Amino acid sequence: MKLLIDHCVSKRTSDFLVSIGHEVTLLKELGLETLDDPEILELAATRDEVLITEDRGFGNVVKYPPSSHQGAIVLIIRTRNRKGLHEALRQFLQNNDRERLRQKLVVINEQLARVRK
Repeated sequence: MKLLIDHCVSKRTSDFLVSIGHEVTLLKELGLETLDDPEILELAATRDEVLITEDRGFGNVVKYPPSSHQGAIVLIIRTRNRKGLHEALRQFLQNNDRERLRQKLVVINEQLARVRK
């Protein structure tokens, strides 16, 4: 799956996504880490990529209704150990394809993944 990685996502997580076979583009690599949130969602839609972020602001469905973008995954880290989060993310991505994530907001933590339409 093609993923756009927000500047706030750890390198460990982006490296993990590459290791499990996803095509990853980092905002930092594009030199666009200063984009505003709406511009990031627009860029992801233009590139047909799912946004991966740790910015909880993207979870605000009033400000960013899922129908207004092409898919976003917000990672919620509750511990310093990312192993559980990475496993939950791997399982979620393994069971969902690009089409199933269009116009969806997904919030993932170590224990669960919630999908909002």
